[in-house]
Amino acid sequence: MDKMLNMNRRALAVLIALALLGAGAAPTFAQVARHFTRNTYRSTLVVQQYPAITLDGRPMTMAPGGRIMSDTDHLVQPAALTGQTITVNYTLEATTGLVMQIWVLNAAELSNTFWPRTPREAANLQFDWATQSWSYP
Repeated sequence: MDKMLNMNRRALAVLIALALLGAGAAPTFAQVARHFTRNTYRSTLVVQQYPAITLDGRPMTMAPGGRIMSDTDHLVQPAALTGQTITVNYTLEATTGLVMQIWVLNAAELSNTFWPRTPREAANLQFDWATQSWSYP
């Protein structure tokens, strides 16, 4: 009886160890699935001297509390991007027009090439949240 109990404990320990190893490795290979909203626009970002940035060559300012997220959806310090040219999606703060959120795009998001660059462009398009795609009405 003790021998069988010890075998079951060993088997359980091995299963737990394998599960923990698998759980630890999974996020490394997982593709981040982010869903953007209708008020998210595409641009080319250059961080000047934070909070000063340019989006498609237009000087803009990051809002207080504005965030930049990496292509794996981790917070990025703006200084790490200073001087780089990166394709991003962004949102504007509604009352001030300051840039509130920036997402560095991953390969899957970059493959969706038809995305409005300004609120004016988006006003003439329809957005499908489920497929993360834009189309003409």
